Amino acid sequence: MFKKVIVVVFFLCCFMPFLWSYDHEPDGFRGIRWGTDISCLEGMEPGPKTKAPDLTKIYYKMGEIPKIGDAQLEDIQYLFYKGKLWLVDIYASGFDNVAALERVVINRFGPADINETNQKWWGGKVTSITFKFDDEKKRACLNFYSQEIGAQVAKDELQKDGF
Repeated sequence: MFKKVIVVVFFLCCFMPFLWSYDHEPDGFRGIRWGTDISCLEGMEPGPKTKAPDLTKIYYKMGEIPKIGDAQLEDIQYLFYKGKLWLVDIYASGFDNVAALERVVINRFGPADINETNQKWWGGKVTSITFKFDDEKKRACLNFYSQEIGAQVAKDELQKDGF
């Protein structure tokens, strides 16, 4: 299953940016650019182990205000691959917080390129964004990730598996 996810991510990272782009595409998150080395950042604390590729580690930014717009956030996780910022996962729980977070993202980046019932996706040349909502848990995950580093992760995973 994980191999299928890697292949899909690889496709999205390599080809989709040329098909779509969205307004105000970021090059990182909250002032940290994609590819920034963890050793260059102060106030980052290691988080729990992740199911992501082997060389990925989660960090938390100490003192960060867990809020975007009117949405009170449950968690903000910074994921580093080979020590470089690759992905940011943002979690919100409860209908009001999830709705507020979704509104902020749509207001900032415009309509999603792919808009399904519980998932939206914005594809950019530098950064892609996904917004996933779990009806049962009343929880959302907003995900920002680097196209360039995501493509490298997918390539490394495929090579590791012998492809």
